[in-house]
Amino acid sequence: MHDNKYIDIYNRLIDFWFPRFRFVFRFFLILDKVLHLIAFFYFIFLNEAIKTKMKSCGCGVRLNGRIVMTDPKGVIFGDNVHINSGAYLRTEGGLEIGDNVHISRNITIYTRNHRYNGDLLPYDSVNINKPVLICRNVWVGMNVSIAPGVTIGEGSVIGIGAVVTRDVAPFEIVVPEGPMTIGRRDREHYRRLEKEKLYGGASGYVNKNLS
Repeated sequence: MHDNKYIDIYNRLIDFWFPRFRFVFRFFLILDKVLHLIAFFYFIFLNEAIKTKMKSCGCGVRLNGRIVMTDPKGVIFGDNVHINSGAYLRTEGGLEIGDNVHISRNITIYTRNHRYNGDLLPYDSVNINKPVLICRNVWVGMNVSIAPGVTIGEGSVIGIGAVVTRDVAPFEIVVPEGPMTIGRRDREHYRRLEKEKLYGGASGYVNKNLS
């Protein structure tokens, strides 16, 4: 049975002592709001600076939160393009996004790839550029990844968590494959641990406060 005295001390601090001093921690809630406000304005100005370096940027383009765009010079945005925070856009190969495209959080778009059949393993220093085109009126959900060379057709919808490695036809709705069962727990083992109230805490150590 795994045990660790430092984990036990930490659990006691969090569950027993800290609740008695909640009034002290209200300061951190206020500080958190202030820092978020500062970050909000910081990224507004930073993203506006990124837009000035793009090849072309339409009206009503909103880049919200932290956006990474590796090479704005080859990027074209139409009007009313919205991209939320957490975006990573590898754009050396060229990226064009049409009018009225709305993209949720944590989008990843690659327009460049390594050469795997070159002079070295697993790949050499030669980069292969393949532009990505997202046509007008497309809605892209959260945590989507788009591979180099992909074209996403007009009016299509890309569902949450999809990995897009092929062209998407106009008006097509793309979602990731459904959940797949790869195994099952041993029920008797599970019920024994549940009966004995053996629950893991941080890093899998025994949580004595729950046992």
